[in-house]
Amino acid sequence: MLYPEVNFKQWCDRYKGLIPIERNCKCCGRMVRTTIPFALSNLRGLVTEDDGCGEEYRISTCVFATQNERNKWASEFNSLTEVLSGS
Repeated sequence: MLYPEVNFKQWCDRYKGLIPIERNCKCCGRMVRTTIPFALSNLRGLVTEDDGCGEEYRISTCVFATQNERNKWASEFNSLTEVLSGS
């Protein structure tokens, strides 16, 4: 799973249908909100921060990325990798 450093609002704008959610943690009951962008295979989503209850209690929401969206993201990621490696 990759966690791109992008504002969650921008991430939601980029992936239509992706909406942050708020829920109570099933372990401690604290209200948490999905604000951390992630990419996993053909999924793009948001996950909550770890509130100390453990990874299994984190809440996430996601949408499927289209092939064009995945290609664009891969291109941007590869460009960044080349810049960082000095290629």
